[in-house]
Amino acid sequence: MEIYSNNNSSFKIDRYPETTLSSLKPWNAADEYIVSFIEENKLQSPAIIINDRFGFLPLALQNLNPTIIIDYKSQEKAIVKNLKTNNIDTNNFVFSNILSSENTNLNLGIVKVPKSMELFSLYLYQLSQMINNNGTVLCGFMTKYFTSSMLEIANRYFGKVEQSLAWKKSRLLILSEPVKKQDESLTETVSLPDGEQLTQYKGVFSSKKIDVGTRFLLEQLTIGENENTILDLACGNGIIAHQIAEQNPHAELHLVDDFYLAIESAKTNLPKASCHFNNDLSDFQDGLFDLIITNPPFHFGHEINIEVSLNLFKQTCKCLKTTGRFVIVANKHLNYSTHLRKIYNQVDITAENKKFQIIECRNSI
Repeated sequence: MEIYSNNNSSFKIDRYPETTLSSLKPWNAADEYIVSFIEENKLQSPAIIINDRFGFLPLALQNLNPTIIIDYKSQEKAIVKNLKTNNIDTNNFVFSNILSSENTNLNLGIVKVPKSMELFSLYLYQLSQMINNNGTVLCGFMTKYFTSSMLEIANRYFGKVEQSLAWKKSRLLILSEPVKKQDESLTETVSLPDGEQLTQYKGVFSSKKIDVGTRFLLEQLTIGENENTILDLACGNGIIAHQIAEQNPHAELHLVDDFYLAIESAKTNLPKASCHFNNDLSDFQDGLFDLIITNPPFHFGHEINIEVSLNLFKQTCKCLKTTGRFVIVANKHLNYSTHLRKIYNQVDITAENKKFQIIECRNSI
């Protein structure tokens, strides 16, 4: 638990999911810079906050009663947890999503700049439609992550783009004069080897192409005759489940992902599947699945953290039938097989190339 304090506010804040990595904090200097700029310039509501993962900005700016955009289920849980820790009523805030068209005529938009520039583009396009002509959008980032693409994207959607001075190795983009474009698509297509195309929202993992890890997994993928209840874990746009459905059209497919735009993409691509917006497997009863398959994440924005994946691996063990199997594609350097042997009775590397491994786990030997 961390304690933040300045002249105007003091509160406790923690990361969720919890981490043992002391270097990972629930806020950074860019967050503090945003708060300082708003207070110094007396910027007012109605306001909206985008891409705050743990709730620092809602806590520090609670007097604005901002709308909070939820991109991740883990983000929603973290923010609610930290608001309650500080005895703040969650009803003081509106929780929404980036696809919503409910927010209009806003005075203030606040964005933590994401690693994905496609996601940043989606954020700013949507904000350009929400912010009134006299409003301001603040985009905070650590200077080491600056790219020229940030300015290119900002200039696409706002007529006036200014950069702040650096403060504690962080900067702000200060945007005004929104350009009210109406015809921009929020989605893109991903082509499959057979020529078929999937649809996904901008910012979903592996833009416009199949990532190399998933491609390797799909090349090895064979669904057993008795594997009829199947979970695609960290499903992204649903490409793995889509290929499973090609092999077994009668399978009961479930997809789960922490990222809202991924789940909305998967719903489009697999309308008959059950899609779950969650960061864990709490939606599922024990012993439900014949097969769980995943290309698990280990990048979270600019952070690298395998703890999230390892926690999911532990949960898969409970959700599998006694005869079920858990299949993973992973970068070799992550050494997942060592961790999995602490969870499963049988762990085999069934295929590998220079970069990736396919790992199969069972509890029945």
